[in-house]
Amino acid sequence: MNGRKERNERKKNEEGKERKKDFKEIMRTMDGLPVIIRLLDPPLHEFLPQTEDAQNKICEKMKISKDQLLKTISDLHEFNPMLGFRGCRLGIKFPEITNHNSCPTRFKVK
Repeated sequence: MNGRKERNERKKNEEGKERKKDFKEIMRTMDGLPVIIRLLDPPLHEFLPQTEDAQNKICEKMKISKDQLLKTISDLHEFNPMLGFRGCRLGIKFPEITNHNSCPTRFKVK
């Protein structure tokens, strides 16, 4: 999608503060116990708009053409999600996703 990286960078900045707040609260709650926070490991097919109405709404919201959205949906289609875009493979194809999910975790909890 055109502008995908730019949109993701804006979202990363918007969500970073909230994510950092959430992670700090997790660490405080765990009170020194080990914590594992997994990076994004989505079943992408579950998040893509399936109905024409949903597709039209997301195109309008993202200011993209229906053709752009349908191409993205087609590109991300997984015949077997367990062998599809997961974890590191998703991060290789879309490095900004790994960056988006890991950068806010780099902080000290006081």
